Amino acid sequence: GGERAGKVCGVRLDDGILNTFELALPVQCEVGFTATAHIVSAGIGGTNAWAHDKGVPPAALMDLSHLEAWVAAGMEVGAHTRHHANLCECTRDRAWDEIAGSKRELEDLLGQEVTSFAYPYGEHRMEHARMVREAGYATGMSIVSSRARWSDDVLRLPRISLRLEDSLAQLVAQVATDYEDWRMSRPRWRKEPVSRWYVPPATAALGSGVTAA
Repeated sequence: GGERAGKVCGVRLDDGILNTFELALPVQCEVGFTATAHIVSAGIGGTNAWAHDKGVPPAALMDLSHLEAWVAAGMEVGAHTRHHANLCECTRDRAWDEIAGSKRELEDLLGQEVTSFAYPYGEHRMEHARMVREAGYATGMSIVSSRARWSDDVLRLPRISLRLEDSLAQLVAQVATDYEDWRMSRPRWRKEPVSRWYVPPATAALGSGVTAA
């Protein structure tokens, strides 16, 4: 929340898992950080149903009272589609419903504008980025692992995923230096859509592949 100048970090938490509210919010308030929770709008108060068939244990999602308290604490709510849909597997009409419908449902529930969107699984095509713009979002988040640059498309911004097993030194290097760009340029990663150096298959240019920033 608020305006920042110089080098800044944005904290974004996907899916709206309840432990985001229970564990992350108190810490953020204590240290004075704000964050954006990207919410699956049709799943509010439910569970992570989209992941059940992938072997992921059920996890409770924040309900409306949690989201209202999240906002009251100075945090932001962003959209993450209506059903955590992989947009690359959706028809055009369904993709639009997932993108625009999530914004509409969240705004109706919270009574405030929702301007940030995160692509589920990070997967999207340029047509989906255009839909995000047309739906009225100001920013869109991919899963390309890198610090954001001034030249980045604001509707396909990169971000760095942090893991519990990572050391503090690695965390500092990832967010304060070009370490992450170097790491993702290595042969192991450069063929994956999490890297800026990923080149999609030829079909991606025709609108059927994953687009990476």
